[in-house]
Order: sequence, then C-alpha cells, then structure tokens
Amino acid sequence: MFKRNQIIRKEKGNIPNWIIAEKLNVHESTLLRWMRHEMPSTLKGEILDVIEQVKKDNLSSCGNDQKKITRWNENERTK
Repeated sequence: MFKRNQIIRKEKGNIPNWIIAEKLNVHESTLLRWMRHEMPSTLKGEILDVIEQVKKDNLSSCGNDQKKITRWNENERTK
C-alpha cells in the first residue's frame, strides 16, 4: 500500500491524530482526509511545526505526568 506524506507519518510517531488536529483547530477527520493525498509544502510545514511543538510540550511535562501515572498504576494494583 502506498502511503503519502511519509515525512509527517515518520515525525508524528505515536502522537495521536486528535492532538495534532486539535492544535490545528480542525476536526480529526479533516486531518485524516488531508493525509490521504500528498499535501502542499505550506500545509506540511504547518503540521510539522505542530508535531514539533507537541513533542516539546510532552518532554517538558513528561516528568510529572509520568510520576502520576506510575503512582496511579501502583495504587490500582494494591486494591
């Protein structure tokens, strides 16, 4: 199967589509529709900028969130 917009798919990694769509102020289905066809470079650039920003935001908040998730999982196991 031929996949278009490979650079976006590669950079996106495990970031959910809905997060990217939310940052772009579009519906998730709109983003998925855009991904079906090769995008113009301006739109690709905008999406790649959003992906980069999400990655930066995730790294800066990862420490505290990860501790909360780990703590929650440990509490759930003891019940």
